[in-house]
Amino acid sequence: MATATTLYNFDLPKRAIVTQNPLNDGTLTVYIPLPDGDFAELTAFDISTEAQQGYLATREQGAAKDQLYEVDLVAKTVTLTGTLGILDEITVLTVAPAGH
Repeated sequence: MATATTLYNFDLPKRAIVTQNPLNDGTLTVYIPLPDGDFAELTAFDISTEAQQGYLATREQGAAKDQLYEVDLVAKTVTLTGTLGILDEITVLTVAPAGH
């Protein structure tokens, strides 16, 4: 039996995690608004479908390091978990499946 697919995106102008539905249409709907902040254009976002968690790495304008946010796709919350210990901006973020 096939399961439904939800396509999540990070949308900087909307300052939100959005869903794209239908998948090939490009219609974006705000799913989770992001907390206040001036996020950079270079933002990485990925999700773990197993845990229904997303992770967002971005640097607010003027910040020395990127911040890591945890995105709960079920509760629709975004929580700052800390800063990343590198000075370069993150452009790609990948969540590995459990056990890998």
